[in-house]
Amino acid sequence: MLGRLLWPERIPVSAEHRAVATSRISNAQATGLIDAAEARERQARVQVASTREELRPSVDGLPGTTPKGLIIARRVATGIWLGMSLIQFCVWMLVCLIGLHLVNPWWLWTAIGGGLIVAGLWWATESEYRMTPAIDGKGSEIS
Repeated sequence: MLGRLLWPERIPVSAEHRAVATSRISNAQATGLIDAAEARERQARVQVASTREELRPSVDGLPGTTPKGLIIARRVATGIWLGMSLIQFCVWMLVCLIGLHLVNPWWLWTAIGGGLIVAGLWWATESEYRMTPAIDGKGSEIS
């Protein structure tokens, strides 16, 4: 679980991820952002990618792709949030044990508030994997 939180690029690529990447490449070629040779090269990378990290170069620079800086910000914010929440929880537990009585769980303010910020960053950066390619009425992908 912690690995998926901090390194989601190691998640295996699904058929849906490949379909979204292929759709983005086709749309970029159709709008003239990339030429046919580059589109073929990117499509080839999509087919051999086994993780999100390997899939990323095939869609880098195309519309709808999350900027690398935002992905780094997500990892840093997630690590800081997890670390702070853990430290505050441990301090709270020590205060409760030393005082021999239950103290209000003040650490929840950081855990919930920071969790909302991290969740927002995750929502923003994972949107490129949630998008589905357009499908026409015959079950074919529309580019």
